[in-house]
Amino acid sequence: MITNPRTGEEITFAVRTPEVLAMDACWTRPGQRAVEHLHPGMEERWTVVEGRAAFRIDGVEREAGPGETVVAPPGTLHLAWNPTEEPVRVRIEMRPALRWAEFTERLFAGEDPIQLLREYPEEIRLPERGAPAPAQLSAPAASASSRRRSAPPGAPRRMPPAPP
Repeated sequence: MITNPRTGEEITFAVRTPEVLAMDACWTRPGQRAVEHLHPGMEERWTVVEGRAAFRIDGVEREAGPGETVVAPPGTLHLAWNPTEEPVRVRIEMRPALRWAEFTERLFAGEDPIQLLREYPEEIRLPERGAPAPAQLSAPAASASSRRRSAPPGAPRRMPPAPP
């Protein structure tokens, strides 16, 4: 198991093949674990095992509970976080795996996020406009007011469940 000291996120690599990287993750703290980003060459899929998780996929927010799956297709801006005060357990799958395990190990070990972004352009990119500073790649937990907002101001939208 590896732990991100900045966010408290814990990950155990369950499957490591070129086709899929499956990780059992525990989001131990409320709030955001990372900044909004995209994976140019990978799909990211989360299946909630325990607790409730929140997601923003291509600007649409939703929450998911045990047994529910949410998918961010390759090249789609997304963000995932713990909207509660309790730990959340999820199975995360990256397809294809590319070098995501190596990226994650190095990020959790405290390596410079700016350098990692340069080294892993097929695995992760930040949005072009209004992008947060790369140092925020593993951001600390968000404030209580931002965690409790279930949808962006204006017109809240819900995503349909992910395909099986």
